Amino acid sequence: MPKGATASWLRWSSTGTELVVLADCEMTSAGAPVDSCCLFEAHGGRHTWDEDRYE
Repeated sequence: MPKGATASWLRWSSTGTELVVLADCEMTSAGAPVDSCCLFEAHGGRHTWDEDRYE
C-alpha cells in the first residue's frame, strides 16, 4: 500500500452516519495473505490478516 494512502469509511453513531477519509494502516506482515492491513490507521483490535476466516 502506498505510504500516505487513504480510504473512505462510514462512521456510525447513535444519531446517524458520517462519511470520513482516514489514512490507511501501514502495518505489514511477511506471513500475511496480502501485503498490508486493510483497515485504517490506529484502528483497535487485530490487523486484517489476524482475523478468523470462515469458509
